[in-house]
Order: sequence, then C-alpha cells, then structure tokens
Amino acid sequence: MATPAPVGWGEELVTRSPLLEQLADLRATAAPVEQFLKLTRQAIAEGEMLIASDIATAGLRLYPGDRALRERLAEALVKSGGIERARAILEQLRDESADNPEVLGFLARLDKDLWEAAPTSDFGKQHLQLSINGYLDGYNRTGEYWHGINAATLMVCAGRREQAAALAAEVQGKCHAALKAANNDGERYWPIATLGEAALVLGDLAAAEDWYSQAAELSKGNIDQIRSTRRNARLLMRYTGGDLSLVARWLPIPRVVVVTGHMIDAPDRATPRFPPALLDHVDRQIRRRLQQGGVLHAFGSAACGADLLFLRAALDLGAKVHIVLPFNREEFARTSVDFAGEPWVTWYRELVSARNPRVSLSQLAVKPSMNAARDFDYANRVLYGLARGKASEFNTDLVAMAVWNGQPGDLGGTSSAVGQWQSAGVKTEVIDLRKLAMTYNIDLPAPAATSESPDEDARDSGTQVAAMLFADAKGFGALADDEMQAWVSQYLGLVARVVKGSAHPPIQVNTWGDGLYMVFRSVRDAGVLALNLCDALEQARQSGELRLPIRLRVALHAGPVYRCHNPVTDRMDFVGTHVTRAARLEPRTPEDHIYATEPFAALASADHVEEFRCDYVGLTELDKKYGVVPAYHVRRPRR
Repeated sequence: MATPAPVGWGEELVTRSPLLEQLADLRATAAPVEQFLKLTRQAIAEGEMLIASDIATAGLRLYPGDRALRERLAEALVKSGGIERARAILEQLRDESADNPEVLGFLARLDKDLWEAAPTSDFGKQHLQLSINGYLDGYNRTGEYWHGINAATLMVCAGRREQAAALAAEVQGKCHAALKAANNDGERYWPIATLGEAALVLGDLAAAEDWYSQAAELSKGNIDQIRSTRRNARLLMRYTGGDLSLVARWLPIPRVVVVTGHMIDAPDRATPRFPPALLDHVDRQIRRRLQQGGVLHAFGSAACGADLLFLRAALDLGAKVHIVLPFNREEFARTSVDFAGEPWVTWYRELVSARNPRVSLSQLAVKPSMNAARDFDYANRVLYGLARGKASEFNTDLVAMAVWNGQPGDLGGTSSAVGQWQSAGVKTEVIDLRKLAMTYNIDLPAPAATSESPDEDARDSGTQVAAMLFADAKGFGALADDEMQAWVSQYLGLVARVVKGSAHPPIQVNTWGDGLYMVFRSVRDAGVLALNLCDALEQARQSGELRLPIRLRVALHAGPVYRCHNPVTDRMDFVGTHVTRAARLEPRTPEDHIYATEPFAALASADHVEEFRCDYVGLTELDKKYGVVPAYHVRRPRR
C-alpha cells in the first residue's frame, strides 16, 4: 500500500517538495530498488540529507537487505547529524564487511562530530582520540588517502603536529598518484582538495590556496563537496590560529537568505507604501543584492510584492526556494495575492503549484486562526528558524533582507520580522522604500501617526503561540484495579513533582487515564520539562521507586491557539487545530522517546534554544489519517 503524500488536516497539503513527490510515485508503484537508490543519491548530491534519509528509509521498507541503500541512508544520516541511528547501521555494515573504506570513514566521522559538539570536555577529547584511531585504522586497512588526511587534520587539532606533518606528506604522494590515474574532473576533485588540506597541515598557505581554488573550480557547484572540504579547512585554521576568512574566499558557499517585505499597494490603499511605480526599482535592488553575495537557499512567504520578487530573483540565480505559508495556499492567495491582480496571481500560482525541483512549500495550517496577525508572526518565526538551521547545516552565512518603509507596523508584518531578526543579531539588509521613492522622484507621503500598539489586536483576540505536550504511559491499559493506588502514587505523584519543581511550569495541565496534556509559553519550557519528566521516570525505574511496567512516549508541537475560559471546567483552556497536531503525533512516538513537529523544531532554532536538540527522524504518518509530517527526536545536547 502506498504511503500518502505529506498532507495536513483534511486534504490540504502541509509540505510539498518535488523530491518527496517523486518518492510518493516510487512508493505507489513499488519501484525497483535501483530507482530508490538513484533518487537517494540525487537528494544527497543536492544537499537534501533529510529528504535523502526519507527516500532510503522508504526503499528499505520494500528492500530491507539492500546494502547500497543502507550505505546511502547511513551517509545521509551522518551528514544530517543523525549520529545514533547512523552508528547502528554502520556497525552492522562493518560486521558484514570489515574493510569497507566508506563505512570505516563514516564511523570515524561520527566520533569527529561528537568531539566537535563539545571539544573541550572530557567527552569531546575522548571522541577526538577515537576519531583519530578510526581514521588511522581505515588508512592502515585500505590505504585510502582521505582516511589519512582526516587523521592528520585531527592530529593537528590534538596538538600532535609532527605526526600530522609526516602523515600529510605521505598522503600527498598518494594524491599525486590518484591524479595521474584520474579520467575526469569528478575523479580529480578529491585528490586536489586533499592536496589543499595537506598543504594546510604543513603550513603552506600559498599551496593550499592554489589547490583549494582548483578544487572549487572543479566542483561545478557541488555544494556537498565544498561543504565537506571547508569543514576540515576551517578546523585547521581554527587550531593553528589562521585566518578563517581565507577559507571562505578559497572555498565559497553562497549565503542562506530569509526575506520579508511589504505587499504591493492595493488600488484603493489610502496612503501609498509600496506603489506600483516603485516595482521595477525594487526588483533591480533585490537582484543586485542577491547577486552580490550569492544565495544558496532562500526562505520566504509568497505575498504579492517583496516576497514574490525575492523568490523569483533567487530562483533565477539558481537558489533553492523554501516557501512557508501561515495557512493553506488558497486561503493565502485570497488574503495576500489576489487583490493585486496580474502578474502577481500567475507568479504565485507558478511558485506554489508547479513541480519545480528547486521549490518546496510548507503550509502551517489549513485555515487562518482568529487572529491573522498572530498567524503571520508564527510563520515569520518558523521561517527564521528553518533558515537558521539551513545556514548551520551548510556552515554558511545567514542574511536577512527586507523591503520596508522604515515605519512600525502590525504584529506579523515587515517591521515585526525585522525587529525579531535584529534582536537575534542577524545581519539585516533593508531596501528602504522611502529612500528609493526620493531617489526616483516618486511621491510617497509619510504614513499617518498612530497611537495604537501593533500588538494590541493580537492580545485582545485571545490567541497566542504556545507549545503543547501530549504524553501517554504505554502499559497502563494492562494494569489491574488493585494497581491503581500504585499508579497514582508512583506515576502521577512523580509527574506532579516534576511539574511543581520546574522553573517554568506549564500554564495548563490536564490528565485523563494515562494521558497527559500540558501547554507552555515557549518551546524551550516544553522541551525542558519533557526531558526532565523522561529522566525522572528512568531514575525512578532504576531506583525501584517506579515498579509499574509502563513506558512514556511524548509528542510536542507549537502553534497559534485560542485561550478561553472553559465554562464546563471553570478554568482557562487552550483550543485549536494546533492542539490536535501534537495529539496525533503522540501515538506514533516510540516508547521512551520525545518526538516534535517541524514547527516546534524551527521555533527552537529561532529562539536559539541550547537546552536540547531536535534530530530529524523522518516523515511520520500521524494518527487517524491526519497525514504525514516531518518529525524530530528531542534529546539532551551532546556534551
């Protein structure tokens, strides 16, 4: 049976990606394993590691023993930070073939990743040595030059300069031999890039620049190659006191850009803000700025005006475009596109409807909530969180761009987004509509002063963005009546202690049977309490305080909800479709795990949460046919 395409409530699409649509076709036809493998490799080459892991996982459900698919799944997981799951696959592959160079290299890289997560801790130092040993073992077993250069680079980081230099010199000879045997540019890239790294290990900056520049030219836009090469070059510069800006110059990766801006003025707008007379001037400014710094990924909404101009320009420059809408595309068109007429309507339809391989679309809800301003603010925060995560993934700069008249405005509007970015320390480039109007002698009257707070309507509506936790205790249904007292004292009593001991407790708590429901002011508060609760239960099991055979599973989501007084319970309550999202994810969560939706993970990124991490799990089918969504595993940070 084919797994449904990613959908939300009813028949509305929540996430659309051409790669995922191709995956849906492969599932529907039970395609041969070679087609799953080809699509997985395509996703990896495009730098879409999360989607690559989804494709490989789907293929392995049909062809569970296929080694090539397992290897590509491991690669995607390694490159996307899925360390625990990757290690389990790689160790099984190593048991099947002890001298496979790729498997040995990926296992060593996992320890390298763990070291980089906490480089000064005892934990990190231990994994640095494990990584060095792993690469050396691979080099001794296979003679592969890339094992050797990774070991040499990490030796520099460990302060073993003489050993590193000797190994790098040995690797240089292997690379020159590989270059002589190369038949095409694809085979030449890695020997040349490795010669650049060896030169850095040996302290020869001029040679490093020459080799790295050749590698960048050969890569032909293969960002995954450049990203991998840059990583070790940056490590060497950092641990030798070198200039990191040189690496960015030798091995450039375009920026990630998050965008916002005013809509084009409606024909009946009383005070002009972005009149059509400014359209061509703004478009030229956008294209000039994007071209100057380059753009790899662009994140934005798709309203008429600045949004569509930004996204179309980014596509023309070869970028991938990620569109996030606060609600479904038809509703969004009615509120933010249709009034402007052509060409905006056609441009919008082309972006959100066509199967463009460089456009992905996320819709955060089906219908607007009771306060559209809150919906747009939520979408802005999700956009920023996703863009920040993508910039981190590619180790490149995040830049925000806005088309703005410089005036304060409503929550969820341009000024609100700019304020959030600047508060987070993000470099923000503003195309000032008023200055452009003055430059080109276009009349743009000053907006009328207002005494109202931009947030006033949002506060009065009763809506707020909240984080929701749903949990249940698997095994409760098998308990006998004479175990209910133990259930109350051992389990519910422990939950109560965790909640009361929290520095930021939930603003609503409810239980029914084995179910827990909590609402929090922030994703940070929800994630921390969920982890504390799971830790407390495990400690209670270990100590014997909790003797009942129950296991907890927790799901987290965040979105706009309606705050109200419940006349039945006579207390505050929170309702809305976003409450349902967490409830539908919880039954699909494994025991002793905490799963979160992508908006929750994005808001954690936007809020710069450091107390936990969100590791991508894959596309997960929600309960009761509510569709398929990207799910994330919430865990403690690696120390």
